[in-house]
This record gives sequence, structure tokens and C-alpha cells, in this order.
Amino acid sequence: MVASAAADQTIGLWRSATTRCERVLPTAATLLAFSADSQWLASAGEKSTIVLWDVNTGLPHSDFLGHEAPASALSFSPSGDGLMSGSRDGTICIWPLTQPAAAQVLTATSARFTVWPLAPMAPN
Repeated sequence: MVASAAADQTIGLWRSATTRCERVLPTAATLLAFSADSQWLASAGEKSTIVLWDVNTGLPHSDFLGHEAPASALSFSPSGDGLMSGSRDGTICIWPLTQPAAAQVLTATSARFTVWPLAPMAPN
């Protein structure tokens, strides 16, 4: 499965074997990340909300609210039960997928902070 973010404020979900668009999600995005099992797609755009999509249904599953600025990095845990997001506000949130409101928040200690693409999360 391949995901693309388009200028028309949609996300396309494509089957790489057929090069056919299977599903269109009605949202703008600047960042996309698949879970390891491809069941979930996380999207982030110019707002501070991160949306978790069910790839099979094309429906939003959860909204992750915790950043005060747009996300600049997204990564799922290898087990697929967590999501990590970095933001331009200098925070990194670690979200359990079962409790999107219960993020662990790490905050930068200086005014200047850059979030680089995140490596997959280890179990601990």
C-alpha cells in the first residue's frame, strides 16, 4: 500500500501491485505514516491535529490532540500499538493508540528545536 497527499486536500491509498487508487481520504496532509501491519495510517497537516485512519474502511478512527503547532515528524512503534509525533512547537508526543488522549509529552529545553524524522520506536 502506498499513500499520497495531493494538492486537492485528499490522501490517496494505492495498491502498489496494480498502481490503482483504492481509496481517497478527504483531508489535507503534509505528513503520512503507515503502521507496520498497514492497518493504520496517521496523517498530519497544517493544523496541530493528527488523525489515525483505518486503511480498510477509509474512516477516521481517532484524533490525537496535544501539539500547539503542526507536526513535523510521525512514526509508529514496530508493534503497531503506539505513535510518536514531533512538532514545530518543540514537543514530542508518544501516543498509545488505545488511549489517544493519554500522550506522554517530551519538551525541548531550549527555544531552538528541530525535529528530525523519527526512527521506529523500540518496545521500551
